[in-house]
Amino acid sequence: MVEVRSSTTVLIKGFTITPSLNPLYYDFEAGIYIWSDSNNVTVTDCVIAFFNNTVGGSQGTYYGIRLDGTACKIYANTIRNNYYGIFSYTYNAKFYHNNFVDNTYQAYSYGYVQIWDDDYPSGGNYWSDYKGTDLFGGPYQNITGNDGIGDTPYIIDSSNKDRYPFMNRSDWKRTELDFSLAPNPAHVGQSITLQGNLTDRVSHPINDTPISVHVNATFKAN
Repeated sequence: MVEVRSSTTVLIKGFTITPSLNPLYYDFEAGIYIWSDSNNVTVTDCVIAFFNNTVGGSQGTYYGIRLDGTACKIYANTIRNNYYGIFSYTYNAKFYHNNFVDNTYQAYSYGYVQIWDDDYPSGGNYWSDYKGTDLFGGPYQNITGNDGIGDTPYIIDSSNKDRYPFMNRSDWKRTELDFSLAPNPAHVGQSITLQGNLTDRVSHPINDTPISVHVNATFKAN
């Protein structure tokens, strides 16, 4: 269990957190607990799993993440097989690019409105129980052609929704390669020059990534 108390501007990154099988620790309440006297806490690149009320027969292990602190950001995590994936008892929190998988209650916000996506096209979260389809794209999901984001929001409660739920796990990591080719078209045996940019789905550049291209036939860039 990771606890944050009486702290500000904290980064929790890269942890895999599961309940202990030691009976002395069965009663831990959450994988990560951010207390109300803390703020500006970021949780990213973590796996929080199996905090449910069956571990060791305990009724205490409920929450993947229990969030009481303010102005926190939870992104790029996998939160799975918990009783509550997220239990939020605060306001001004942002959740995006998380995989919520097979939690009894994927997310719960106790009377507060939260932000559950990173706008379009960055998108929201993956929810394993999302039942929507992906036939359209665009900020209003009304442009013909799929975009990996569901056409209807994922509803958490009457005040909270993910406007841009992903259809597949971690699909926000999708990359795109745009390039120019010289000569164009290129033929077998010719030396070619490729110039291009590798970006993520929101056009942020991805640098220092090697790319190999093999041409064994006539090749033409659009």
